Amino acid sequence: MQNILDFINEKGTYRGVNKDLWLMVFEFCQTVSPTLEDYEADGAWPTMLDDFVAWKKGKTPQAAPESETNGESA
Repeated sequence: MQNILDFINEKGTYRGVNKDLWLMVFEFCQTVSPTLEDYEADGAWPTMLDDFVAWKKGKTPQAAPESETNGESA
């Protein structure tokens, strides 16, 4: 939940939410793992949560492909 609050504060474009969006955020926090590994982009999540996922994935350092870590080239 803290990550969603950080996202909202950083973006500064969300001034308030209606009850439906708040309930969807609550459901999202209960059903999607913090690593977002089980997040389904084609699910029926509100756009704000899709934006949050893109933001969080952009903040998370991606692991380098194995070929780069072994000194091999593709």
